[in-house]
Amino acid sequence: MLVAVQSFGSIWTARCARTVTEGTNLARRGAYYNTTGVLAGDVLRNRSCIYGHVRVDECTGFHPQVAERFTELIGRDSNIQASPRNSGEEELPECDFVYFATPACGSWTITAEFVNSANAIIAHAYNNAGLRMPLVQRLRPGHQILLVYGADGKYAPVFRCKVCASPETVRTREHTFDVFCYIAEEFHERLKAEGYAPDPVVQRFTGISIGSLQDLRNIECTITKPKGNNTLRRWDEVFSSNDEHQSN
Repeated sequence: MLVAVQSFGSIWTARCARTVTEGTNLARRGAYYNTTGVLAGDVLRNRSCIYGHVRVDECTGFHPQVAERFTELIGRDSNIQASPRNSGEEELPECDFVYFATPACGSWTITAEFVNSANAIIAHAYNNAGLRMPLVQRLRPGHQILLVYGADGKYAPVFRCKVCASPETVRTREHTFDVFCYIAEEFHERLKAEGYAPDPVVQRFTGISIGSLQDLRNIECTITKPKGNNTLRRWDEVFSSNDEHQSN
């Protein structure tokens, strides 16, 4: 089910993360609880850490100081049963490629924020063995990439991204990547904090240059990632049959 955040209450309570003890099950992640308060008789009480009030996990990159950035964004709550799609709802638009983003590098909100702000899908041109990443040499201006986010092989659509020529082409001694760009220095510290690493060969943060976006977060469907570690896949490889993406 899609959940849109319109606003937050005035009362915040933080629960600190508990340090993981090896060999035990005591791990507990930090989280923030939000409410406008609870009426106890005629008194408004600060009782936000109770069932039924909003909890936002710290691991998503959220902090109350930047809460307004999260308003109007749409997230998915796996604990809420989704209703079937209506026949009149928007269908998933066909693209040329699918890019699978995971929580290993940033939450889905951070992933969306980087695409919006840096005009790029953060991606490597090379793998750790010094070889070009599969399919990157096939990308051309005008290609459409479906950016999806998820884990454990199950993903949901975020953006339809139109590839454009890079404003600053990424070049090495052996290769030129016409649609890859260098990520501006202003994003570097944030990228490091979210678990991203520079390209192992280029030794800089790089990404696929994006000219325009179509927000697809209102489309409720589950996309299954084909086997393998490659994050960029051909559309027909992912959607080899009509039942490969299923409405929730």
